Amino acid sequence: MASILLYALTALFLAVLFKIRNVGIRPKDLPPGPPTKWLLGNLLQMPKEKAYLQFKKWADEYGPIYTLILGTQTTIVLTDAEIVKELLDKRSGIYSSRAEAYLSRVASKGLRMAGWFYGDQWRRARKILHSILNMTSSLSFRPYQDLENLSLLAAILDDAPSASTDAGAGTLFSHFRRTSHSLATSIFYGFRIQDSSDPRLLQMYQNLQYFSDLNGAQAAALLDVYPVLRHLQRFLPIYRHAREVGERTSQFFLSLWMPAKAKVLNGTSQPCFAISMVKAQEQGITDEEAAFIIGNAGLEAASDTTSSTLAAFIMGVVMYPEVQRRLQAVVDEITEGGKRMPELGDLEDPRAQYIRACAKESLRWMPTGILGVPHAVIRDDEFRGWRIPRGASVVLNIWGINTDEKRYADPHTFNPDRFLHDTQTSSKAALNPDVSQRDHYTFGAGRRICQGLHVADDFMFLSIARLMWAFNFDRAVDPDTGEEIVPDRLDLIGGLLVQPAPFKMRITPRSEKRAQMVREKWREVCEEKLDGEMQWRSVPGEMYRVFPSMGEVKA
Repeated sequence: MASILLYALTALFLAVLFKIRNVGIRPKDLPPGPPTKWLLGNLLQMPKEKAYLQFKKWADEYGPIYTLILGTQTTIVLTDAEIVKELLDKRSGIYSSRAEAYLSRVASKGLRMAGWFYGDQWRRARKILHSILNMTSSLSFRPYQDLENLSLLAAILDDAPSASTDAGAGTLFSHFRRTSHSLATSIFYGFRIQDSSDPRLLQMYQNLQYFSDLNGAQAAALLDVYPVLRHLQRFLPIYRHAREVGERTSQFFLSLWMPAKAKVLNGTSQPCFAISMVKAQEQGITDEEAAFIIGNAGLEAASDTTSSTLAAFIMGVVMYPEVQRRLQAVVDEITEGGKRMPELGDLEDPRAQYIRACAKESLRWMPTGILGVPHAVIRDDEFRGWRIPRGASVVLNIWGINTDEKRYADPHTFNPDRFLHDTQTSSKAALNPDVSQRDHYTFGAGRRICQGLHVADDFMFLSIARLMWAFNFDRAVDPDTGEEIVPDRLDLIGGLLVQPAPFKMRITPRSEKRAQMVREKWREVCEEKLDGEMQWRSVPGEMYRVFPSMGEVKA
């Protein structure tokens, strides 16, 4: 009997050894990559900070498509525009799923649209979002853009006395966040955020930070690369924390969604995306699903990426003051010497091309989703003789492509001239069959490309034009040495999404006359369009053409 037991244990041991014999070893038919170790693969080589820099170094060493083996997980990294076009765009039918990110799903209760696998659930939500974030509909949001941007100028002006003493960019960046957040809440929920200290704004960013920290935790990576460890999850503090983050995020999103839904059903809602979502619930979408679709795809994505890109632009013009002076000259020419503020209608003015080029360069120079959200391939594929295995993560190395020396001369310099003759919108550039004409990859690629890029184009143009019209953003001076303080481009904060860390700078109105024009215009807008709680008295008529009438919504 003992011998039988010994044979059984030996057989079990050999079976387990056979199963794990190749764990961590890169198969020869996969694209090349850094040397691996048994069981671990490249895990020990993964950087804890600024992974995008290492990913670019590996691309330079192993080529534009290379493989990382992380335990049991295979990751294919793409750092070439032509390869991205072929795989993520042309073969999007099999490259549009998401990689398994176990703790991320726990921390979002499996309801964050950005993490959904490719399938009917994702396609249904994408179709709903596309219905209001397409190019035609985005034109109707321009009154929102105009008002929120004017509010931004007024807020910066209020801070100008302290900002002129080299106080730093922290407060300025918080105003950017409030502006982009309020634009998003106006479009999606029908209400404005008027203060950068609004608890709803702070809660959203706190939840995002929790989520980002979980994604970057080593324990989260281990649960992905060694799924067997999930059997121990109930004993892991990080698992319990992930569940708490999921519940906290769900409650927050529901706290925004349920009042918006109630207003739709009782006929008091302003035209907003909530109306479309209530109508879509006829297809069986639950309140929690609806809350996450709006909260993640609409609120989080729209708020953080646009404000972070605007922060990158400010860093660019502080580091390269000649760009700012040229921009201001262009803006002054368009506005007849500064007699009026720039408007979104100025987008059509050929003289405004340098402003558009600055927006494109800001998006290229410092991408917010610096390594993107990994795609996943749903079946085995072959590319240039290499096998791409089913289930592999596919990373769009946005930083690597946006700083590719073969595509962009001197890529680490903020140089809008590289886009001076590119008149494409972000959408047209992404769809251009000539990959050499793609401006940048900050909005992603394939079917997972950001759907709010039309709104982002307008936001960046108007913000850049008006900030340059109203203010000077200059380098701070070190009081001890008397030398100018130049920001460090690589001093970035964040996890999944990054932006410049606040740096010292000097902000001053370009003239008292322009400052007074801002004050007067904002006062007029408040009196004419906003009520005592700083909400729209009635939204612009254009909005009624975007959303279904409330009469079409079934209670």
